[in-house]
Amino acid sequence: MIRWQQLHKWLGLLIGLQLLLWIVTGLLLNMIPSAWFSASMHQQQSVVAQTTPISLQITVSINDVVRLSHMPLSDIELIAILARPAYQLTQVNGQQVFVWADTLQTTTKHQQVLSRVSLTDLQIQQISRASYRGDAKLAPAKALKHDTTMPVGTLMITANDEVDTRIYVNRHSGSVIAHQNNRSDYQQWLLMLHFMDYNSENGVSFNHFWTQIIAVLSLIFAISGVRLLLYQLQQGFFWSARKRPVTVTLYDSQKLIAQISAKSGLMLDNINKHASTLHTKGFITECGGGGQCGQCVVQYLSTPPSACEYDIAKLSKRKLAQGYRLSCQHIISNANLALSPQQVSQWYEKTSDVNQ
Repeated sequence: MIRWQQLHKWLGLLIGLQLLLWIVTGLLLNMIPSAWFSASMHQQQSVVAQTTPISLQITVSINDVVRLSHMPLSDIELIAILARPAYQLTQVNGQQVFVWADTLQTTTKHQQVLSRVSLTDLQIQQISRASYRGDAKLAPAKALKHDTTMPVGTLMITANDEVDTRIYVNRHSGSVIAHQNNRSDYQQWLLMLHFMDYNSENGVSFNHFWTQIIAVLSLIFAISGVRLLLYQLQQGFFWSARKRPVTVTLYDSQKLIAQISAKSGLMLDNINKHASTLHTKGFITECGGGGQCGQCVVQYLSTPPSACEYDIAKLSKRKLAQGYRLSCQHIISNANLALSPQQVSQWYEKTSDVNQ
């Protein structure tokens, strides 16, 4: 049996937390100046990869590239990497390969093959320095481990400056992939929380797994809310079901405790309302009338109402047969109720004593 009220409560908590994260991160992203998050504060335009001047010596023709590439190509572009000619080969699947345009390699079987671009650490440092505006010392390049957001062959060079700038350079293209720093990390972290984009492979995307999960949970949350509303409407929670007041008599064993007169509302609410006029505590519950804690259970000495799903889930068959019900789940009616010893002690405990 679905516990609709409990399901609705936990879904509301989960969705509410995500909504809170969305609001807080959205406010922070709008209130903090975008310049503070900038990852390019020490970046300058790099000129190490550019259109190749005609003066550069090119010994590998495009026909050689097509003949030796052994891969279906959609585009071939002549560029320069550190003033040396190279071809940028774009495959039909979108992947790019970079080969030198001024030399070919010879295999052990004396066959000519294209010479793939693979820059040395010294050349990587040269490119990094050219893209960095400042006098900070650059650390040696480090290979990235398990990073699927950067192209294969990308190295990281860290600058010893006030924001810990990180420069990402690709060994196979000579391209400066990105500049990042600790401030841009904060921005990425806020964006991740804002968009629920907890998988770095997505980039920043509106349509991904976690968004779809929250959407489905929100739908279930709405359905459970409608289900609870219909149940409460059926029970007459929102209007007076009777024109004449009914009387509820509370007993401690055979001893009369109180008589309550009311027209509508839940049994628990009316009992506690009457208790408040006497400045006593009434029934203390942990779930606030949610049908979960069982601390508002009373025994109907007269004919009990039909057991609802919360009664059945919380009480044993023996107690149900003896007339025990959750007073938070039933509309007030003419009834004689027996209270438990704990409820009796709470009934006589003054609220002023609690405050003291």
